[in-house]
Amino acid sequence: MTSETQETQARGHARRGKSGLRQMQKDLTRKLVTDAALKVFDERGFAAATMDEIATEASLNRGTIYLHFSNKAEILQTAINQMTGLRPLYEQLSNSESRSEREAAFELIYDFWTEEVAHIWIHVREAAAMDAGINQWLVRFIGRYSSWTQDVLEQHGVERELARARAFLLQNMWVEFIYRQRDGGSELNRRAVVTALIDLYETARTP
Repeated sequence: MTSETQETQARGHARRGKSGLRQMQKDLTRKLVTDAALKVFDERGFAAATMDEIATEASLNRGTIYLHFSNKAEILQTAINQMTGLRPLYEQLSNSESRSEREAAFELIYDFWTEEVAHIWIHVREAAAMDAGINQWLVRFIGRYSSWTQDVLEQHGVERELARARAFLLQNMWVEFIYRQRDGGSELNRRAVVTALIDLYETARTP
């Protein structure tokens, strides 16, 4: 290998290293902003919160915020999209072979939604009522999880359109429960909710 080739490779590695570092810094900044925004939304509500307040909470200047997000609706969407842990839980449910295994999967799904999603969900509902873009995104978000449930039901022999209808109803009932739970409108305990979910699911997966 010639010295010229080595230098070329070294420059290429350096560029990739700098690019990776920039992406890491970008991701960290976006996470800092979304965390700050959720805190401001909790304190002020989505409608009343401002980008200036989010910037102050994140200890960033306003210009930096706008380099990453065009508005607070985009910040909220990003906060939800950063949660990547649900798909593996639905896959675990899909692969479960006994009621006890499905119970374990539903317990994890319940915990994820109530601990990771619920504190954001009330802001999503508020935002959807005042922002058409957020409302359309919310429909797609619910549809994504509904389609995962539909796939599971079809694997158990449920006809496609029936599986689609059952999955849609189950998912919408679930997100409404999450909203009510966070809003203080439900005092149902975890064990009762998980058992009810399994019962509904066992019925839904019957062809």
